[in-house]
Amino acid sequence: MASETPCVPSSPTGEFADMDIAHIRRQISALDGYAYLNVAGAGPAPQVVQDEVMAWMEWHNQNLGRPGLPDRTHAMLHQARSSMARLLGCTADEVALTHNATEGILLTAWGRHWEAGDEVIITDQEHPANVVPWHNLAQRYGIRVRMVRIETETDPLLVIQPLLNDRTRMISISHISRETGRIMPIKRIARLARAHGVRLLVDGAQSLGAIPVDVVDLGCDYYVWCGHKRLLGPAGTGGIYFHPQALEDTLPSWVGWNAQAQWNGKNHAFLRRAKRFESGTHNYAVYAGLIRAIDWLEEVGLDAIWERNAMLDQLLVARLQQKPALCLKRPASEASGVVGFSSGDNNHKLCLWLREQERLVICPVGQAGIRVSVHFFNTQEEIEHLSLAIDRALDENAGVQYG
Repeated sequence: MASETPCVPSSPTGEFADMDIAHIRRQISALDGYAYLNVAGAGPAPQVVQDEVMAWMEWHNQNLGRPGLPDRTHAMLHQARSSMARLLGCTADEVALTHNATEGILLTAWGRHWEAGDEVIITDQEHPANVVPWHNLAQRYGIRVRMVRIETETDPLLVIQPLLNDRTRMISISHISRETGRIMPIKRIARLARAHGVRLLVDGAQSLGAIPVDVVDLGCDYYVWCGHKRLLGPAGTGGIYFHPQALEDTLPSWVGWNAQAQWNGKNHAFLRRAKRFESGTHNYAVYAGLIRAIDWLEEVGLDAIWERNAMLDQLLVARLQQKPALCLKRPASEASGVVGFSSGDNNHKLCLWLREQERLVICPVGQAGIRVSVHFFNTQEEIEHLSLAIDRALDENAGVQYG
């Protein structure tokens, strides 16, 4: 079962203790010369993933029009759905391939029947991809978008529940906030939504690969993700999970040859599987790369990855909590691998200074925040380096001029 908040072991266990970090880092060329602490923005693909993409591009071009090409490409795409279903705890028939998490949100938003006055609940911690589509529907159909504010210690249910009424049709929320790193209590929100007959869409762009995810256990109706962040896959990959009931009554808004179960020249029937939401030809090479990325992560060991991610997160939080000038933006115990904080009015300048002077890659995010996102390939030494570098930047007596 997937835990809402990953526990942090007091000492390394089995796979975690045996993980060869130096060997892993040698396989990721993007780590050379920089401490890369921005996997929430984009994950660096290991060399085997890059090689797989190039090999597929070459093979596909060399075999155009030849026997066997359609069968092999279709088999590979089915394997991609199966690989992602394995990570999510669902079936391949419940997974549709997308190009990113945004596309999954759009498939959901445009796949429902909307009437003027219908309401959607979102939070103030969403990626623009989970905000703009709903406001677009508001302009087109007159729905109402209701945004709840979630403070650092706020129980999300306490601010979501009062907004539920007989016009609420959807709650759309991130599993892990891209701004703060807050892990949302999806199982509890799902129970609340189901009790009110409301559909739940979860943006898993920051969670898949960071923490265990079991969509059946979570109880959501839709779960979307991308391949280019914590899965360390190519850009242009992603997917969406449909709960069986949501799959039954969500309409495809963009349809193509992938959607048809049969066609006799006059009439057609849609596939019953989630594949009907895949409207056209895929970029086969990037999905082959995503399969290889997932295989590589499984070879490293998913349990070990999640455990190490949580350990690095808690070390980072502990160091940031030692700095009175910084304001942490999430509960310290929620080990998501994403940590949001603020240094006052100098967030962008601090990030720039750390990159240029200390070769530390972190990210300004939102209106007034900084995000550090760790993954299993990061080291404790990199976190200590970041901590000391922030001290130097904030120490007025050190004469460091970044502001």
